[in-house]
Amino acid sequence: MKIFVTVSLIFFSAIFCFAKEPSPIFYNSFDGIPIGAKPSGMGEAFVALVDNADAPYWNPAGLIFLESNLYTFMFDLARSGAKKEDIVEKEPLQGKRFTYLSFCSSLGALSWRPLSNFREEKSKSY
Repeated sequence: MKIFVTVSLIFFSAIFCFAKEPSPIFYNSFDGIPIGAKPSGMGEAFVALVDNADAPYWNPAGLIFLESNLYTFMFDLARSGAKKEDIVEKEPLQGKRFTYLSFCSSLGALSWRPLSNFREEKSKSY
């Protein structure tokens, strides 16, 4: 009886593992642009530093060493086709590829980055 219950449990567990639909987003869609100008300029070797607002992404354990409250945000202007005037004079977050937001202090941090650069395009019906 124990063998029957064990085999049944394994069988039904395996059914649930394969019952999901595959993700519509490929694994390589999650590669975004690097966060921050300083870490990018250092070849993304920023994990030991905590001197700007990119710390929640690169070194969250070092937030305790921050001496002031900081914030940062990032746009991907190269891929959005936006100009500098669009960001300064118009609504900055509307369709301009807002890619990173961070608020941090020595007590903690809140950061946001989209999971993917994937956009679902509506296919034309023929």
